[in-house]
Amino acid sequence: MMMTNDLSPAARPGSVALGNMTIEELRAELAKSLSITAAHMQHLAAIWRELERRGEDLSDLKSGLWSFMPLIARGDLKAELVVKYAGYTTLLRRLATLPLAEQENLLVDDVVTVIEHVNGAWVEHRKALRDLRSTEALQVINERILPPAEQKRRALSITQRSPRKVADKIVLQAQKLKLDTTAPHKTISATITEDEAAALSAAAQDAGVSVSRIVRAALDVSGLFKKVDL
Repeated sequence: MMMTNDLSPAARPGSVALGNMTIEELRAELAKSLSITAAHMQHLAAIWRELERRGEDLSDLKSGLWSFMPLIARGDLKAELVVKYAGYTTLLRRLATLPLAEQENLLVDDVVTVIEHVNGAWVEHRKALRDLRSTEALQVINERILPPAEQKRRALSITQRSPRKVADKIVLQAQKLKLDTTAPHKTISATITEDEAAALSAAAQDAGVSVSRIVRAALDVSGLFKKVDL
C-alpha cells in the first residue's frame, strides 16, 4: 500500500502563500508538517521492523535519525519526540526509558524541574527539555521524571562515593614515585582550564611533590601506565 499525505510537493503551500499567512496559520502549518513527519517515521519504523523480522542486516542505517528506528519500531519511543528533539541524542535515549504515557505527557508539557548545587545550597530550576544539558537529562530522566528530592539524594550518593579515597591514593602514590633516570624521558603537554591547573598545583603543594609527579601518580593509579618504577 502506498502511503499518502496532504503535504506532497503539489499540496505544500509555496513561499508566496506562506508569506501571506498569519502567525497562527503558519504555526498550524508547522504543526501539521510535524504530524506528517512523525507519521512517516512510524511508517519507516514499521518497515524497519519487518526487515528485521526477515533477517535483513540494517547496520548501514544506524546513524542520525535512523539510530532511533529500532526504539520506535519496538514501541519504546514516540516518533513525535524524535521529530521534536532531533539532534538531542542523549535526551532521546533517556526519553526512551520512560513509559509511553509519560512520553505523551511530555509532548504536551515539556517543562521539568532540575536541581543544582550553587554556593552551598540546592536550587531548583524549571527547564524545557530542549534546554537541558546532557548531564541534566541524565540527572532528571531515569525510567521516570525524577522529583527534586530524589535528584538530590542521587547527587549526594555519587558525591560521597570514592573521589576522596582515590585522591588520597594518588597523593600517597605521588610521594612514593621516583622517575627512572636510566630510561629516556619525554615531556608532554595537555590543555586544561585555569581552575584545573590551580587544583593540581594545590594538590602537589599539599603532598609536597611536583605537579609532574601528581600527574604521573594519577595516571599510574588509573592503570594507564603499564609499568612505573618506584
